[in-house]
Amino acid sequence: MISRLRKSNKMDPTALSRALQPADVSVELPKAHTKVQRRADRHKVHRFASIEYPGGRERQTVVIDFSHHGARLRFDTPEGIPSRVFLRAPLVGINRDCVLVWQRGQDIGVEFSDQRTEVTKLKAAFGKAPPKVR
Repeated sequence: MISRLRKSNKMDPTALSRALQPADVSVELPKAHTKVQRRADRHKVHRFASIEYPGGRERQTVVIDFSHHGARLRFDTPEGIPSRVFLRAPLVGINRDCVLVWQRGQDIGVEFSDQRTEVTKLKAAFGKAPPKVR
């Protein structure tokens, strides 16, 4: 429309205002996701638990939520956590090896490791860990 106005050298104010009006086009935008997409449903529990460091040291924690793949834990202090720990949460039914995925302040995210599946099965069957092989 503007190019036609330029060619004719006539500056009709109404034609110019019509040319500058936004086109009457309706575009449907995708809806924003309000929920984070996760691999599995999370269960909020807020139950006491403990983690065992590789050297045998234990530290108390709280399981905030968990899923089939991992858990979010909260500590009293934002102390550094090793990359591998063993999580004991008897009130939730979790006794699993874990790998540290993230840490933000006092919260950490761990993913359950399947490297010691047989040990986890033995713990579940006998209620205690088998003797450590050195």
